[in-house]
Amino acid sequence: MGHQGNGVLRVTVMPKRLLWVDGFLCLTVLAVAVVLLVDRLTPRPGVTPENFRRLHLGMSEEEAEVRLGRPADSSLHFSFSHLDQWVENDATINLNVSDLWSSQLGETGPTLQGGNMMLPDGSALDLRDNAGKSPFDKLRELVGLK
Repeated sequence: MGHQGNGVLRVTVMPKRLLWVDGFLCLTVLAVAVVLLVDRLTPRPGVTPENFRRLHLGMSEEEAEVRLGRPADSSLHFSFSHLDQWVENDATINLNVSDLWSSQLGETGPTLQGGNMMLPDGSALDLRDNAGKSPFDKLRELVGLK
């Protein structure tokens, strides 16, 4: 920063323009990091184990469709329920949906009563009782990414 010669202290100051450039570069790197983080936290739609794990018993059918990125590929209807099915990349999600619901219980429409995901390797995942919200789910909701 400074040096001494002949008993005189000389101080060199960084030009303002250089400070602005450094500041701009730091902000650019920070913005890129935020965009990449949000992109990483945002789930991709589709029939994936990650999206299936975000589903849980009692969830509305509409919310399940949002998390999977589209309505079911097929539905088989019974008296008071139906079976929705999504197929993609040799994986299949089957959801049992109750058509009996009550707005007095806080339900907004048909709700998930069971289901599973068949994976390409032949293994299966079962629908959980309640997918507790992870910190990332809470963050997504907070910033409106649901």
